Amino acid sequence: MAFNTAPINYFIKNHGSTVTLRSRVTGSYNNATGVVAITYTDYSTYGYSSTTVPSDLTANSVVKNSRTVLLTNYQTNGVALPTPKVNDQVIIGGVTVDVIHVHVVKSNNTVIYYALKTEG
Repeated sequence: MAFNTAPINYFIKNHGSTVTLRSRVTGSYNNATGVVAITYTDYSTYGYSSTTVPSDLTANSVVKNSRTVLLTNYQTNGVALPTPKVNDQVIIGGVTVDVIHVHVVKSNNTVIYYALKTEG
């Protein structure tokens, strides 16, 4: 029996916002310019973001802006969302964060949603 994805997608869509998943693909190294080509592809999807509150801080702690971002398994146009990858970016209300961990939540072989740990 497969999990009903409607409740979690409803939560993400109605309590989150429209966000952009920016997929970054590294190309080959160009010897002439000394630059590695990077291609960006943007996907509009629904996401819910919550800030992670750091604990065990000391006077010398360095605090990074860390968030957990839940993304639906589909784009705003109804097409399946490609699986996010580490080093992709999520743009939420003009703020860009880097994906540092991806957890794909599935029922059998069906993706329910993506849980991303981000920094930036």
